[in-house]
Amino acid sequence: MHIKTAAKGIVGKTISGLVVKEGPTGPKSQVYLIFDDNTYFEFFSSSYWIQSGSQICPGGIDEVREFGNDPQRIIFEATAEGLDTSMGK
Repeated sequence: MHIKTAAKGIVGKTISGLVVKEGPTGPKSQVYLIFDDNTYFEFFSSSYWIQSGSQICPGGIDEVREFGNDPQRIIFEATAEGLDTSMGK
């Protein structure tokens, strides 16, 4: 499932756990968000290790939108207020 489709079901859920797995074969790394309604969502990479930041950062969606260097761009965004599917076109 593509993340743009899956985001419709992720936004608004409450994360109750997180599992990170890695191994030498595909998928090389996986991050599972565990939700309090006994469902989960998986991020994975078959060819590279998933990288993460080193800390919880202050701020919200406005700060995330502004963070980053050119040529980074937002290609998709989902919030509790709705989905913006026009980005990246």
